[in-house]
Amino acid sequence: MSGSHPPEAAAADGVAKIVLESVQELLLKLALQMTRDDYETRGERQRQGSNSPRPQANTQAGYPTSSTINVSLRCAVPVKPSSELPS
Repeated sequence: MSGSHPPEAAAADGVAKIVLESVQELLLKLALQMTRDDYETRGERQRQGSNSPRPQANTQAGYPTSSTINVSLRCAVPVKPSSELPS
């Protein structure tokens, strides 16, 4: 990681410079590891067939599914075929 240091590290002297460079290197490694973990998690979810970490909408206990709601709406509101509508 030596060679390109941010301006803050160049302005520091002695021990402070070493500590600042070490902390910056640690933060960079941490960010890279978090990015890699996220990349691997997304890949695993895609292999499992799920793009979302959250459950699908309306699948919680006590809530009807969308298909149940649609069926009850179709039964409650009769729809005439377009051939029977006035022109």
